[in-house]
Amino acid sequence: MGTSAHFVWEVLTALQRNTGAYNDRVRSTVPTASATLSADDLALLAEIASGVTTTEAAERLDITSRDLRRRLRSICDQLGVDTPIEAVVWAARRKPRATATLANEPVLAPEQTRLLAELATGATLQTVSRRLNREPEDLRSDTREICNVLGVRTPIEAVVWAAARGLV
Repeated sequence: MGTSAHFVWEVLTALQRNTGAYNDRVRSTVPTASATLSADDLALLAEIASGVTTTEAAERLDITSRDLRRRLRSICDQLGVDTPIEAVVWAARRKPRATATLANEPVLAPEQTRLLAELATGATLQTVSRRLNREPEDLRSDTREICNVLGVRTPIEAVVWAAARGLV
């Protein structure tokens, strides 16, 4: 997971919802199964969603890094996903949120939402750059800009933000 988190360089208008078939393709890659995770598993995913390394997450949860990686693999298997980022997105989508949206909530451009949707699949930056026909350095810069707009530190936090809002 440490390298997976490293790969992930680390919105609510009608325009963003009109990204149509592209978002449908990306959404179909993330499970919608109604799996049930334990409170400990959800706490582990919350730590990963905060953008910390697996070592830091393990220390915070008072477990070894090896146990954390094993638990992440088990969670991924339970959910039927390939990568921890997909598991984090699964959990973020199920997190209850207020029905009212704050008027001052950040808004992302459709291209930014597409980038987050690609990152939500757990793909490496190299893979995403090929899919979007963009240079990896440009994507890194765009991802940093998204993080700045959203007021988050890491790309995984940006992906979680978008997933919680149903954008990815």
